[in-house]
Amino acid sequence: MVYGDLVVPGVFFPDAHSSDNLDRFRRIDGKFAPCKQTYKPPKHRYVPRDLHATLNVFLRTNTNKPCLTLPYYGPYKVIEKKEKAFLLRIKGGNDWIAIDCLKPAYFQDDDPPPVQFSRMDRPLSHVPKHFC
Repeated sequence: MVYGDLVVPGVFFPDAHSSDNLDRFRRIDGKFAPCKQTYKPPKHRYVPRDLHATLNVFLRTNTNKPCLTLPYYGPYKVIEKKEKAFLLRIKGGNDWIAIDCLKPAYFQDDDPPPVQFSRMDRPLSHVPKHFC
């Protein structure tokens, strides 16, 4: 139920001609231009120099983790390399990973033998036969 007269928006301005207003609005609207882009993403991200020469890599995960959790998993074997992604063997399957998430894994060929300790927590100079 409505009390009073209904007013249609065209009745507010009875002397205005709709075609003149439309032309005026089109001229005003034509003067506006879209805003230029103000944010430019960085063109080059940091990539370690040795990344393309390595055979094994660590994988960074960008998830929320509890304190004292390692930021990298791995090392994983590199199967194939492209400019922006590496094919890694992860948990028995192959997966393409962006190089932004990778870090080269360095191994020593001449790793020292593990040190064995006695019951007194002292390093043994020789390894007895019953420890082998």
